[in-house]
Amino acid sequence: MRSRGLFVLLILALLMSLLPASVGATPLDYDIPGGHFFQQANGQGGAGNTGFAVTNNDNVYFWTWFNRLGGVNAVGYPVSNRFQWKGFTVQAFQKVVFQWRPESGQVMFVNIFDEMTSAGKDDWLVNVRMTPKPFDWSSDGGKGWDQVMASHLALLDQYPAIKASYYAQVGDAVTMNGLPMSVQDMGSAVVLRAQRKVFQQWKTAQPWAAAGQVTVSNGGDLGKEAGLYPADAITARPWNQPAPCPAPFINGFSVNPSTINQGQGATLSWGAVTNATEVSIDQGIGGVGTPGS
Repeated sequence: MRSRGLFVLLILALLMSLLPASVGATPLDYDIPGGHFFQQANGQGGAGNTGFAVTNNDNVYFWTWFNRLGGVNAVGYPVSNRFQWKGFTVQAFQKVVFQWRPESGQVMFVNIFDEMTSAGKDDWLVNVRMTPKPFDWSSDGGKGWDQVMASHLALLDQYPAIKASYYAQVGDAVTMNGLPMSVQDMGSAVVLRAQRKVFQQWKTAQPWAAAGQVTVSNGGDLGKEAGLYPADAITARPWNQPAPCPAPFINGFSVNPSTINQGQGATLSWGAVTNATEVSIDQGIGGVGTPGS
């Protein structure tokens, strides 16, 4: 007795067992023309389809510099769109704020805590974020850069753990953190305020830190929390989502011999299977390779 039905069932079993590559969560960041799109810091824990793009558009090479500086590990995720601030194109990231300098074709970092002083946010920093006001550095006037840097960095010498954390940041320490501006015992922690970050060494155990541990408050995030950036700049927006993954495709399928009698065997052969993470045949056969037989 000939049985074509057996082959039909085997073919259907193979087709139904293909697992599409699109199974799984949509990535929270992905390439876009001229850059990359990030949803991680969109204010919804990455949910939804909104976020912030980092690009090289309009000859402002933020995406190039993002990668050159060390990416997310160095500067964090973007927390704003590009915007104009004090005559420059800028974009806030969790740890720093990029400022594009067209005359040199480089990214510089905004001294965000100096900007908070200018915006009258020092009392807010003391009361809400346990960050001391800056010392009076008027004596820097007339000094060379090396002298200025040495006098500011000397604030670190009495606090070895804070000093170690300051120099452990990804990239050049002074570039990434800015100069130390003040240090003060704020009660539960000794706090160093730098121009771009704040370092807190906790004197007692906290839910987020052990006694003696140093944590870092990121300047870009605090600038956003303090209201320094325009509302439109910090509004996460959608980007064109990546095209959905196409359905699995078998590049050729054959049975040899094409007909058999009941009880006889046959060989199934198939070409490469694309758009699938796994290929398997049921009836106890299990996973198979592609191409295969």
